[in-house]
This record gives sequence, structure tokens and C-alpha cells, in this order.
Amino acid sequence: MRLRQLALRLLFLAVTVPGICFFSFAIMEMAPGSPEEMLIMQAGIGRDPTAVAELRAKLGLDRPWWERFGLWLAGAARGDLGRSVTTGESVGRMVAKRLPATLELTFTAWLLALAGALPMGALAALRRGGWTDGLLRALALTQVSLPGFVLGLGLLWVFGFWLGWVPVLGGGVLRGLWLPALCLAAAMTGVYSRMVRERFLEVLGQDYILLARAKGLGPWAVLRRHVLKNALIPLTTLWGMSLGYLLGGAVVIEVIFSWPGVGVLAVRAIADRDYPVIQAYVLLVALCFTLINLAVDLGYLFLDPRVRRRGLLRNG
Repeated sequence: MRLRQLALRLLFLAVTVPGICFFSFAIMEMAPGSPEEMLIMQAGIGRDPTAVAELRAKLGLDRPWWERFGLWLAGAARGDLGRSVTTGESVGRMVAKRLPATLELTFTAWLLALAGALPMGALAALRRGGWTDGLLRALALTQVSLPGFVLGLGLLWVFGFWLGWVPVLGGGVLRGLWLPALCLAAAMTGVYSRMVRERFLEVLGQDYILLARAKGLGPWAVLRRHVLKNALIPLTTLWGMSLGYLLGGAVVIEVIFSWPGVGVLAVRAIADRDYPVIQAYVLLVALCFTLINLAVDLGYLFLDPRVRRRGLLRNG
């Protein structure tokens, strides 16, 4: 990747993340309810105009929303995400306290999806048209179609309430991690396996694969020496971007399994109209998506030498 392309990517990141935060801020302004209404109900101060005005001034809500967004964006650029409306705690500390649990869940689910999809897709491609292919394709379709909250509640009832193998609430250790990670990884495993199957079938139809078979190489030798590298490199973009999708989709799973991550914090903030916490979560997800996208592009450059050669030819 040339320096000009890298600079354009970084410029895109610098424009995209604030733009996403801006639209999020605008949508929250249009939503019914406001933070001061929640605090008025909690404090029981009624509808006293003086008390409400003082509360709005204290929260900074007496300013226009675009001015408040500018102040928040300037603070976020300095690393200051503000303070929670409901607790008064630093939002940055709140997010930092819960972020490791979310990353632990997300990366575990990502690894489980890869570990399950690769053999599923490869075996389905090698057994194309057989009962194994049909069974694995049906399993992948079920994984993609089944909503995460339905699967999560079902697994929780079977392994948590009925068998008692995992804790019903929370976790933080391997015993409490594998079930929510498995639930989060299920849909992505189905997507991965179908993509792996299609890519493997495409590579298996190439002339150099037919030549390798004509030389007497067995199916697994052909798979190991020729198919894996050529089939998996184009899928790195999908795998990298899906990490961001898993991070965003972890919200539902965290709520179902009471996993102490950022997703639970965001859901509570939405219920409490805690705008600084919501904005911090939006900023976190937007940064993850854009940074992962940049990392995937750079990784693809190093994994596929053909991209480097094309870049060199253009420079020449």
C-alpha cells in the first residue's frame, strides 16, 4: 500500500468516526425523554421550574445540542469522555473497567467461529453433493437463521438451569465464558463455513488443482499444499470485519448472560438517558470498526504478494 493510500485511509477514519458520533448525538436529541426527566423522577423534585433550570444548567443541557456535541468531541479528542449523568463517575473509567470483559468475550467467540467454520466449510467442499455436505449446509443455515437471544436463552436453560454446568449470572472465568462465547459465535460460524465452502469449491476448480491431482496427490495433500493458502487469503477481509460485528453484537449476549461488559453498560445508559455513556459506546464501536478495517487492508497487503506487485508496477 502506498503512502498516499494509507494517508487517505487515515483521513477517512478521521472523518468517519466523528460523523458517526454526530449522527448518534442527533438521534438521541430527537428521541423522547431526556436526562433531566430521569433525574427529576429519581430526586423527586417535581416540576419546579427553578429546580429544573438549575439541573439543566448543571448538566450543560441549557446549551444548543450542536454546541454540546462540539464540546464533547473536543473533550473526547483529549481523552475526556465526560461524566455519567446518573452516577457522576468518569465515563472513561466506567468503560475501561468493563472493556476487558467485552474483549475477552468477543475474541473468544471469534476464535470459536474460526475453529468451527474452517473444518465445516472444507469438509462440505470436499464432500460436495453428498450427505455430509447437505448436513453441514443445513447446520450452517440454522446457525445463521437462529436469533442470538433465542439461542442464548435456550443454552442458558439447558446448561445453566437444567444441567448446572455453567453459572447462570456473570462469569469472568473460563467456566462462565464458553457458553456466551459459543452463543455469540454461532451465527458467524454459519456465515464463515458457507463462505469457506464456496471459496474452496472455486479454488478446487482451478487448472493448477487439476494438475496437482493428475500428478497423484491425494485430496488432503492438495488441500494442505494448494487450496488452503489460495482460498483463505481472500477471506481475511471478512474475518477481520466480522470481529467488529461481534463486538457490536455482544450487547444482546452480555445482557442475556449478565456478562459484565460494555454492552450491559450501554443498555443501562440507554434506559437512563445517560448520553455521555451512550456516546462513549458509539465512539468505541466506531473506532473498532474503522481500525479493524485499516488493519485488514494492511494485513491483506502482506498476506497476498500479488497486491504488492500491482502496487510496485503502478509506482514504476
